[in-house]
Amino acid sequence: MLAKDHSYNRTKLFERLSAAGVSGLVYLVGADNTELYDTDRDMQFRQESYFFWATGCTVPGSIAVLDIATKQYKLFIPKVSDETAVWIGVPPTLAEYAAELIHCPETEELLYTEALPEYLAQAKPSAVHCLVKMDLDVSCPITSDVLRAHMSECRVIKSDAEVEALYAACVAGAEGHTACMHKMLPGTQEYVADGLMHTAARNHESYWTSFETISAVGKHASTLHFLGGATKVEDGKILLIDAGVSVKGYVSDHTRVMPGGSRFTPNQEAMYNIVLRANKECIKGCKPGTKWEDLHALSLRILLEGLREHGLVRKDTGSIEEQLDLDIPAVFMPHGLGHLIGCDTHDVGGYPAGVERMTRPGYRNMRMRRTLDVGYAVTVEPGMYFVPQMVDAALASEKQGPHLNE
Repeated sequence: MLAKDHSYNRTKLFERLSAAGVSGLVYLVGADNTELYDTDRDMQFRQESYFFWATGCTVPGSIAVLDIATKQYKLFIPKVSDETAVWIGVPPTLAEYAAELIHCPETEELLYTEALPEYLAQAKPSAVHCLVKMDLDVSCPITSDVLRAHMSECRVIKSDAEVEALYAACVAGAEGHTACMHKMLPGTQEYVADGLMHTAARNHESYWTSFETISAVGKHASTLHFLGGATKVEDGKILLIDAGVSVKGYVSDHTRVMPGGSRFTPNQEAMYNIVLRANKECIKGCKPGTKWEDLHALSLRILLEGLREHGLVRKDTGSIEEQLDLDIPAVFMPHGLGHLIGCDTHDVGGYPAGVERMTRPGYRNMRMRRTLDVGYAVTVEPGMYFVPQMVDAALASEKQGPHLNE
């Protein structure tokens, strides 16, 4: 992502806010350095995603101001003192930063944060729009209930540059997963996968994985977001890895299951192929105009068909339609089909204004409920989890129990 690509993002935001009749200034605050609890050790810095999307700036403590009426953009970065430079090094000059962060000098300007109070005083805005409630030295209203929804909608539709960044993240993530497939041999502990994913990130000039790597052997795989394991990979047990890599401020997210040894057992292979079929069929269905809950329903139907075929769900107690009405497949897939992806793994915009979550089992955990459109980036992650408490509850249920084989 280059300065021109983030300038394009700001143009989208300007146009959307203007069309909605929003006036005044947009005031965006970037992330700052944080220290580890009661120490002077800096935590690894990662820019706030809305701020990065709009600016491309990764300098801690920065602030961006966008004038909706004039389409002017000001980026303010902190000046590093000579004393601080002794510890962290001499930073680039303002001109050097500008060469990287400013695309159109006629409407964009880079300044030090010490110039911000004077700018706000001279701007005399009619309103200031922030993502969160803020106390600023201005005489106009400060809102925190307008901006987020508009920025989120802008982030949902990905530009060509964003698609390229996502693809780069997917390539890096696939490299990490491939390394896990080759190196997570019997006797290897679960946490090794996290190191392999971080290595993939470093190989692509990134410090970051998309999220904490989920690496789960055997029964640990029945916990959807299992973390912190040291169990060893074992022949005859599965290894689930849910992981991704962040590249250029955008992330990947892949979930893969592999045998602990050289091959799946017959039952493992059967379940794997059911999920694989659901994955492929739902990807085929990802077309503009398709409702996401319809794809979620398709994944549940395919899972149920497979479970009936392999005897986990009985065929003689009801039809597929009857068992869908009883939410039988949701026992094994309690999560949503997937989610929007972009600067964040579970990217913003999954539930636009006025769209409510469904309450039905399986559907209520969907991370998005939209009609697909050109420019959306989504993950397609059907799954089959044998969560003991969920299976036990279903077996004990008067409605669901008769349809399940123990």
